[in-house]
Amino acid sequence: MTAQAQKISREIPPCMAMGEAAGVAAALALNAGVTARNVDVKAVQKTLRTQGADPGDRIGRNPDVPALAAALATRPEVLENV
Repeated sequence: MTAQAQKISREIPPCMAMGEAAGVAAALALNAGVTARNVDVKAVQKTLRTQGADPGDRIGRNPDVPALAAALATRPEVLENV
């Protein structure tokens, strides 16, 4: 692997996480009728966590991932309320 490929492989995951957070913030802003700057940060973190992401607001593993997987196994519409 070249140095350039190593650099890119280290940069992609954080960029993907940032894009996911920006998308969640935008969706919450649209639903609330506010600008993305005025979205409740805790709501963004909670939504990211329920989608299986780790927004870095807690120490340790994401306890919501097994619960989300179990809910989706029986009720796929659970994501409609996120």
